[in-house]
Amino acid sequence: MADTGNHLLRRVDLQQGTVTTLAGTGAKALAWNVPGAARRTPLNSPWDLFLQGDSLYIAMAGMHQIWRLHLPTGWLEPFAGTGEEGLRDGERSEALLAQPSGLSGDGARLYVADTEANAVRRIGLAPSGEVTTLAGGGLFTFGDRDGSGREARLQHPLGLAYADGRLYVADTYNYKLKVLDLSRGRLTTLAGSGTSGSRDGAAEQAQFDEPGGLSAAGDRLYVADTNNHRVRVVDLKAGTVRTLALPALAPPAPTLAPAATVIRVAEQALPVATPVILQLRPQLPAGWKLNPEAPATLAVEVRGDAAEVPVAYRQQTLQPLQLPLEVPLQVQRAAARAVVSLALRLVLCQTQAGGICALRQVAWEVPVVGKATATATTVPLAVVLP
Repeated sequence: MADTGNHLLRRVDLQQGTVTTLAGTGAKALAWNVPGAARRTPLNSPWDLFLQGDSLYIAMAGMHQIWRLHLPTGWLEPFAGTGEEGLRDGERSEALLAQPSGLSGDGARLYVADTEANAVRRIGLAPSGEVTTLAGGGLFTFGDRDGSGREARLQHPLGLAYADGRLYVADTYNYKLKVLDLSRGRLTTLAGSGTSGSRDGAAEQAQFDEPGGLSAAGDRLYVADTNNHRVRVVDLKAGTVRTLALPALAPPAPTLAPAATVIRVAEQALPVATPVILQLRPQLPAGWKLNPEAPATLAVEVRGDAAEVPVAYRQQTLQPLQLPLEVPLQVQRAAARAVVSLALRLVLCQTQAGGICALRQVAWEVPVVGKATATATTVPLAVVLP
């Protein structure tokens, strides 16, 4: 598995239910063309993998290269591309790629969705193999046009799947699927109207929203329809598209996030029918900061009918997160009791250059009781995050 954001390759044992790191250090590589032992060599945004024999080929998008991991020895090395971004064919060590993101192969050749080059490339796996452009045109030469070779136009292709002499292409920013007939060298539209949406039916009228990953199996092409959060199925014989039904799966019901830290607060006496603010004040540990690009989530649950939190505050996505975080609460009746549970998820990053980011979760359990003589208008809820 290409663990892109962590700059790692991971191995998932489906029988044992375990995950182990296969290659990478977790740090983003800052030097190009430096081979080494897999677990001691940093990677840079690995995006896709293709296994051929004992070799695992890696679309190293951040380096504009293809790398190869020799599995028996654990040796990791560049395979194609200089590391400079561009589109240039020729010998593997001299060719230029541009954010390669998708891989497939036929046993003798490796096919690459060269995303920023808006092209499909071919790399011979033999020692003398070269890089060749099969379709598409360059960093600033993109569009939506069927055709042969450089006459064809793609826009940000991400995924590939090879089957029976054909190469299926997720033409992501054109909201289409295309197919390259490798014997004729011609690229044609397979499915998609060219406008974003989520419509099943005849292939030419179907709609996708940034399709990304592809997998071919028999007469079916499976599509990761990214922005629709769906898996779509193209029937290659019937020329139709449908959404894959997953009846055994369902999203979890809204609930409090599991928390590593649970703060149980003493019972709070609060005024009746008066707005009160629960003020969440998580303190960041030394050397850590909030990640402004990662959304935080807050879930609030009230047990008992004596207190009320506005619906808008019960499930929130907060980006950016601003602290302290305030949640309004109102106790309805004197002597009535309720328990308010609040769970906060947020992402912290180390302040040092190249530091890691980590998920932190904290929850508060706040019992409340209505009291006619109470005057509190704010309940501070503080904790130092681990």
